[in-house]
Amino acid sequence: MSEFTRYREILSSRAGPCLRHWAAQPVPTDSITLGAAAAALMLDDDSSLHDNLADGFRHLAHCHDDLADAQGRRRSAYHPFVLHLHLAAFASRYETLSVAQWSVCEQSIAAALAPAREAENYSDQPPPADRVDATLWQAVVIWEQAIVLKRDVDLEWVDGVVHQIVCRPGTEGSLHPRSPGECDEAWWWSDRCGLHALANLALLGRNPAWTRRVEQVAMYHQAHAQSAEAAAQPWALFGYAWSGRTRALADQQIRLVETTAGARLDVLAALLLADAAYSLAQFAA
Repeated sequence: MSEFTRYREILSSRAGPCLRHWAAQPVPTDSITLGAAAAALMLDDDSSLHDNLADGFRHLAHCHDDLADAQGRRRSAYHPFVLHLHLAAFASRYETLSVAQWSVCEQSIAAALAPAREAENYSDQPPPADRVDATLWQAVVIWEQAIVLKRDVDLEWVDGVVHQIVCRPGTEGSLHPRSPGECDEAWWWSDRCGLHALANLALLGRNPAWTRRVEQVAMYHQAHAQSAEAAAQPWALFGYAWSGRTRALADQQIRLVETTAGARLDVLAALLLADAAYSLAQFAA
């Protein structure tokens, strides 16, 4: 547990100032920077960011397109990932929100979540290989809203979706198979992004089978060289830190972020570090 505390302190101290910087900037409604205020609130409550959280929910409810990162890339996993940050922040801080802010957040959840409900199509059949990461992130946000809104019926089909993915591993125990013609960089990015979501689901559901699968995939990642660009983004950091067998990979990931980030983290890196810190904090709750 002390190791988790050490990680959490490192990640929070590195991500927090950057997230507050990004949250203070004008944010395009189609950018992952929408998640900066929510991620900052996952680390520490700050009433000056409460309006940003409500605005973020409102934008996510009306913008269902793929969000863009700082390099202009749009990925299908970004919208549910940023929505996850908002749901986690709301679950942590709803008691300190004003009635008006709380109402905006709650009233926006159903509309923001609408695209994620397509994941139910994969409750009895596996998603295409190139949709595994996005489908797992959709499963995360469905699970989180089911807890907030007490919709147990959603938990049942999400369990089926995750089972379809967990029971169909990729080569040598990786998370998912490659799509025909998929390049190494794209596949590695997707496998790590999907592992990040699976680790969150295993923690949310307190599911031992999913936790074992997280460790298996993390061990695959530790044993195989990753593409340089994929490795530079700290996806799945919590998944690596969770098991003592792969903690060396978490340390390596943190060092890589430290050496490549410069004075200020890229907004995506800051979001990912904050989410890892938030997951690690659950063990102290």
